[in-house]
Amino acid sequence: MAILGIYLIVVKDCSGDDNEKPSASVDSTYYNDSSEEINSESYTSEEPLYDDDSSEGVKMGGKVTVNTDCPWAADEDSYDKMVHYVVAHDQEGIVNLISLGLSGTLREGTIGVVTDLGFDKAKIRLDNGKEVWVAVKFLR
Repeated sequence: MAILGIYLIVVKDCSGDDNEKPSASVDSTYYNDSSEEINSESYTSEEPLYDDDSSEGVKMGGKVTVNTDCPWAADEDSYDKMVHYVVAHDQEGIVNLISLGLSGTLREGTIGVVTDLGFDKAKIRLDNGKEVWVAVKFLR
């Protein structure tokens, strides 16, 4: 006996309303071999799909402070490699980036100015003029 599940996912678009955040609802219906409905469920998210407040204060040209010791990367390519190595637990890859001067650690309390923004990452210019990429979650 095969069971077929059909899912309808609806994302609420709130682009016209600044006070409301997007949410999602999922309707699932399961059918047996004879196309008879055997189960149906609905779910609507109580929480927004994302939280704009998590990066509050991290804006283009804004002054930011590193809230905890965190890794940095010299450019976007190195940032992507750094994230890949961290996720893969590739210690050798991380050490290689550090030895090439493409990655390092920013200390808590370091201050910088945001010069570019990417998906969940920001490029900041430090007091010494050096620009580095860092995850937004480490900035306030």
